[in-house]
Amino acid sequence: MFYATACNERESKEEKDPEVEELIQEDSLDQNTEREQLSNDHFVDTEAAFNSFNQVTAGAKAQMKELTSHYLEIKNALVASNAAAAKEAASKLSAPLDSFNATSLPAKQQNLYMEQAGAIREAANGITKAQDIETQRKHLGTLSQALYVLNKSFGTGENQLYHQYCPMANNNKGGYWLSAEKEVRNPYFGDKMLKCGKVAETL
Repeated sequence: MFYATACNERESKEEKDPEVEELIQEDSLDQNTEREQLSNDHFVDTEAAFNSFNQVTAGAKAQMKELTSHYLEIKNALVASNAAAAKEAASKLSAPLDSFNATSLPAKQQNLYMEQAGAIREAANGITKAQDIETQRKHLGTLSQALYVLNKSFGTGENQLYHQYCPMANNNKGGYWLSAEKEVRNPYFGDKMLKCGKVAETL
């Protein structure tokens, strides 16, 4: 199967033309580089994109923890291919987004939070309104990106998170997600390709 071959990097035993193989390898390197940089939202995964805040209030940390908790519920539901559970978990994001007083944050923190909170709300609404699991999965990139930025900037608190990546997600453009477990459980494919992916970064 093509997906399994890509994830397991299985080597072919067929004879190959050296010149043709060189061209294939060069093209593959270009595609892999592009896929490593893109999710379905063209999310560039780079630590230079933003810096962590040195001082974060207890209220902001608690907000990050709650948002991340609900995100992980959604991710786990998608791993299990449970559309109903994903919809229920996504609906839980509205309460903390509505109740948090972002104006209490310093200006830079407030601007970053408001931008990512808007992305979270939009993705959560998309998951809640979706009629099938595949449509829900299309919103995972936006949601994952926003939670990654928030956890990277404000801190993950007591819990360690793993930023994981699958090159086959989103029609081979690649897709990221966050997990509380190091072991890969792919939310883009569920049991079809459960272990396809890798840990890109530990937060």
